[in-house]
Amino acid sequence: MKLSMITSKTLDKQVARLMDRLSRFDEVLDQHPDLTRGLRGKIQESNWLNADALQSAIAEKAREGRQLRVGIIGRVKAGKSSLLNALLFDGKDVLPKAATPMTASLTVLAYGELPRAEVEPFEQKDLAEMARLAAEYERELKARLEARLAQQNARPPTFGGRPAPPMDPERLQQAVRRELDQDPLLGAAKDMHDRILQAGGMPVQWGHGETIQLEADSIEALRERLADYVGANGRFTPFTNCLRLYLPLPGLKDLEVVDTPGINDPIPSRETRTYRELHRCDAVFVVSPAGQFLNAQDLELMDRLGKKEGVREVFLVASQVDNQLFGSVQRKFGGQLPEALADVQQILTKQARQILAAQRGSNPGVAQLLSGLQDRLVVTSSVSHALLVQPKGEWDTNTRHIQQMLGKLYPAAFGTPEASREHLTSLAGIAKTRGLLEHVRERKESIQASSVQDFVQDRGQVLAQSLTNSLEILGHNRATAEAATGEGLEDQLKALQSAKTRGTSVVNLAVQNAADDSTAALEAALAAAADAVFGKARRAAEGARGTGVESYTVDSDGVGAWIARNLWGGGQETRTQTVQTIKAGTVRNALESLHLNLERAQQEAVTVQRTKLRQSLVRSVMGRLRETQVLADRDIDGIALEQACLTAIGELRSFDDPQLPALPDDLTRSGTLKGSAAECFDQAAQNYLLELQKAASLSGRNLALAYENRLKDVDVGAALFGHYEEQIQSLKSHIKERTATLKRYDALMADLKELQHGA
Repeated sequence: MKLSMITSKTLDKQVARLMDRLSRFDEVLDQHPDLTRGLRGKIQESNWLNADALQSAIAEKAREGRQLRVGIIGRVKAGKSSLLNALLFDGKDVLPKAATPMTASLTVLAYGELPRAEVEPFEQKDLAEMARLAAEYERELKARLEARLAQQNARPPTFGGRPAPPMDPERLQQAVRRELDQDPLLGAAKDMHDRILQAGGMPVQWGHGETIQLEADSIEALRERLADYVGANGRFTPFTNCLRLYLPLPGLKDLEVVDTPGINDPIPSRETRTYRELHRCDAVFVVSPAGQFLNAQDLELMDRLGKKEGVREVFLVASQVDNQLFGSVQRKFGGQLPEALADVQQILTKQARQILAAQRGSNPGVAQLLSGLQDRLVVTSSVSHALLVQPKGEWDTNTRHIQQMLGKLYPAAFGTPEASREHLTSLAGIAKTRGLLEHVRERKESIQASSVQDFVQDRGQVLAQSLTNSLEILGHNRATAEAATGEGLEDQLKALQSAKTRGTSVVNLAVQNAADDSTAALEAALAAAADAVFGKARRAAEGARGTGVESYTVDSDGVGAWIARNLWGGGQETRTQTVQTIKAGTVRNALESLHLNLERAQQEAVTVQRTKLRQSLVRSVMGRLRETQVLADRDIDGIALEQACLTAIGELRSFDDPQLPALPDDLTRSGTLKGSAAECFDQAAQNYLLELQKAASLSGRNLALAYENRLKDVDVGAALFGHYEEQIQSLKSHIKERTATLKRYDALMADLKELQHGA
């Protein structure tokens, strides 16, 4: 059920009734300020118990329920931008298509009344990191080249002792450079750094990293302006980090789309930003070309989904499905398009099930994806959508080619305009994709509606308890006012004055003893929580480290090989070397799970100790006052003294929340890292683990010290006797007009009882 339906039919009445009761509660208490002074502090701890705050909270929850965030992940040329252009822009190329991983920026699309864009350039630290990686690329190039030259020079003589044919240093350097260019980290950084140098360096006006604002009168005009910033050959593309687009499209109302760059981004800040943006998404669509469906790169990209607060709504998009219809499947079904398309989808579903079975434990969303794969996999063809919506004059070369092949190989499906439209719609897959988006929205709204309803019910229960507590306190105060005499109150005040000095010392000593016991218990509880969590997590990332085989090319020995190299480019052989590897996503997920579990365990321990602390302080103070007989029973009102004790202790803030160091930016990488990149990541992970262990071990002592320091600044004993004296003085003024006071108590309590029973 949608949030709007629940709100209009059910929640509206519940919310209105609760807010009315809250307003009346406040009004009743405000009508008798002298009788209810300090009452709110004794009966409620929640800041939400007022009508304005409640209304704001519900409005915010409703807004969150309507706003949908969708992430798109996929490798370069997987068809992400084409899919979004089809979904949001009727196939027009509004979003730039990245020619290489190096030209892909993080893009967030949102609704705006006017077309505009915010371009975030790289910061100086990002440029410095690119320069560092580019320099590492050159060092690695030199080291590999020297090693290969040494291997070549060490070759034994061949052909009867004659010297081996001369090697070609330039060819060798080209081979080594090709290998490094394939490195997703060093190769990408080197390419980006070269582009920056070719562009003359960062523009002066961008030096402070300020966001560039672009505005236009139309989406088309904005697209033209964006070409300079995110186009493959744009003047400022090398300096563009992230892009936010605000477009006046109905489809973007209450929707944000996060289009992510490729894997192993050489810019740590952007990789971190991408990771965090994805974790704010309600759903993620993994776009993978049907011809190379769910390859290793796709699985490494899915590592970004993570475990901590992981995305639970994951869908698969097999893009460019039209390219799978022109081979054996066409012959198998005799040119019958519906049967051919169904067969392709069945093959892709089976393939996805086999590949993802091994990933089931990596993320909650993957498990859910597997359980409903038939409904969560959609095949799409952006070219087919373009054929549907674009004028023939706007078709590009690929679109024309696909149109000709479909008409030639599936004549029955494209014999008439009506049949053509029907089958192109089926091939495009846009309607089903939009249906999946709507499914996510409805599910989110339903969950959010339940959350709002639970919130309202919880506030109602808090109000009911507050009313009960108020009536108990006011009933006692009324009875005291009815029975009290002026002489008796004067005696209490005299006894209080004579006992105040000694009583303050007794109270403060009792508070200190109770605090010492409680802080010791806190430290022990946090240490136990940390031990339990670390004990379970010690083997979490063991499978992430390993070694991999890296191939490289060298010139083969012999005259024949020399002739082959010079005549037809042959004469080479492939060799391998072992390098360290690390699955960055696996390690990151393990560390995130450890952080989350540790955070929860410590927070639970602190919550328990806070409750025990309050109980211990009250019990210790009241117990010591009775044991030492600072005040004789005839001279005190035990309940009033306990209320004063609660008020005084309430002035001392309890234990703080535990704090743990967050996952650093250099650990938000994904995919499999090799060589020096793997070594650096591994070292950073070990450093963070040590930092986390140290923070956990010191957490209890730090919280205890902070509480002890606050305790030094609060004189609980003086506060207690001060509050008690105020109560007696207030009672003296009330008994002067006892009859009127009792009537006011009766009227006040009658109003609260009426409110309690829901009238």
